[in-house]
Amino acid sequence: MSARIVCWSLLIVAGIVPPGRAQVRSGSPPYEGHLRVGGLYFDNFFQTSPGGPEENVWAAQFEGRVGRRLRSASPLEAYVEADYLRYDGFDPSHGITLGLRREARPHGFHVSALYLAGRPSRETRDVLDRASIRGLDGEYSYRVSDDVELLGLGDYRHESFELAADEALDVYNLGGAVRYRGFGRRFSPEVGVRLGSRSGTNANEDLTQRELSVRVRSAATRDLYLTFRFRHRRRPYSVDDPGASNFERLDRRRQWTATADWKRTRLTWNLYYSLEDSASTRPSGVFRTQLLALGVTFPF
Repeated sequence: MSARIVCWSLLIVAGIVPPGRAQVRSGSPPYEGHLRVGGLYFDNFFQTSPGGPEENVWAAQFEGRVGRRLRSASPLEAYVEADYLRYDGFDPSHGITLGLRREARPHGFHVSALYLAGRPSRETRDVLDRASIRGLDGEYSYRVSDDVELLGLGDYRHESFELAADEALDVYNLGGAVRYRGFGRRFSPEVGVRLGSRSGTNANEDLTQRELSVRVRSAATRDLYLTFRFRHRRRPYSVDDPGASNFERLDRRRQWTATADWKRTRLTWNLYYSLEDSASTRPSGVFRTQLLALGVTFPF
């Protein structure tokens, strides 16, 4: 998929409970939800190349989620999520996601459709723009045994822009992962790979993508859940015009992320950190940026 800043809302609204065997208690309410508020700090918000003027930005985030089991004592759940981000010195953005998930064994799945408006994106012309994004996500899981889980992953995004109003992008990704659960809840590693492509109304932005990732999940204690991930993306541009600025361009992006969810009484404190380092054969594609987010979740 595209750069990290396109996916802010998805990263921040990720569920705090790791997938596992579905356990629906008899008599439990069919509805569940939460409200979340938080603050974000963006280091090098415009993803400026080294030596250029960098700008750091603060933002406030508000998010709500409501889910409902479709049948009594069933792991099948439909949900809706909405979020609103208010940036210091920039116009706000918002998004909505509709989804359906089934967390059970041996088969599980999660599908969702989303719309994001006013999202900062640097996916065209190497210039930060405000994007409208429509997308679909899908995940299928199969527990081969108690210790091994196989995952199938796919997503699609259509992205249009305010400044570059005559340009649009279509992004496709397909891949899979293997998660090992044999070490117990305190250490669960996962290795994944995704292949994708991006095509635009401007052929100069066309590329293919290969993504490799390693993730570790840990229920360190009953009240503390941690994740760590390393992701490497290789993005060769596919424009065949020798006069195009992205002809024979190659980007390599490395990203490290860490999350912590700490439950205290009924509230859960949420921490998210990411560091992205981009190398490129084109100087404008070289940058280093960080994101730190801290929030609190109120369940209902």
